[in-house]
Parts: sequence; structure tokens; C-alpha cells
Amino acid sequence: VAHFADVKFLFMVRNPYAVCEGTVRSFREKLGRNFSSPVPGEPLEAVAARHVAVCLEMQRRNLEIHGDRGVFFTYERCAPRPSGSHAGSAHWCRNWTT
Repeated sequence: VAHFADVKFLFMVRNPYAVCEGTVRSFREKLGRNFSSPVPGEPLEAVAARHVAVCLEMQRRNLEIHGDRGVFFTYERCAPRPSGSHAGSAHWCRNWTT
């Protein structure tokens, strides 16, 4: 921020349930039968939920510090249809004037 006086930020988060579900599914699909939690003795669902909580807390702190320099939105708002997410995101960002 010190080097860019007019810097703007996009603060994006995703539905935590979607993140956890996608993380668990991805791990299981990639590892198949050799699947094990990255934290021994802890279910992957718990690891994913803790990760999401940490990420949301980081974005909350970012908003406290830089909220006046950006806009907050959810992934779901920006990409309501997964098949068209990239085109929708590009259009939304091009038209951002804050």
C-alpha cells in the first residue's frame, strides 16, 4: 500500500460448505484408495473446515485494514453458474469502478 497510493483490493470469499465439500471430494478423487487425511488421526472434513475458518479470518482482518480501498463479494455472487464463471467474472471486474 505504501508504494501504490491508489491501490484497490478485491476481497472474495466462497461459501464455506462448498469449499469443504470440494476439498474433501478433490482429495478423495486424486488419492483414491491410498487416501488418508493430511493430519494423521483427524478426519479430512475437520481439516478442511479449520482451513476455511482460517481463510475467512484472514479476509476479515484484510477488510478491517483495507476495507476502505476495496470491495467485498462472494464467489457465488460473481459466478452464479459454474459453467460461465470466467466470463461472468471478467465482465464484473471490468465494470468495477469503486
